[in-house]
Amino acid sequence: MGTMVLSGHYKNEQEAVWAFADGQIWAYSGNKTILYSGHSKLGGKIPVSNGLSKTISKDLKKRGFKYVGEVTIYSHLQACGIINDHDETCPCYERINAANPTVNKRKDMEVY
Repeated sequence: MGTMVLSGHYKNEQEAVWAFADGQIWAYSGNKTILYSGHSKLGGKIPVSNGLSKTISKDLKKRGFKYVGEVTIYSHLQACGIINDHDETCPCYERINAANPTVNKRKDMEVY
């Protein structure tokens, strides 16, 4: 979380970061892991950002966070299992999907 900086008082900064990390980010996906159509079939071509990461980035910047660009946010969404871009033959694909409910969605303004 070191890249997420909130301007203001330390107590408010700490509370804002923990509230975000402790579940608010999952609300953007309806508390489900997102499987975007065709991501796992792109032959290793995985987006660096998309519409969801752009939306979250803008929202966090409005709240005073810094260094939360859409590429950083997309990476975070992948790391915490909100977006599963693993190939369907990868063992991680099933492990991530088993951890949370999933939802299939169409591609969303991907940047490669």
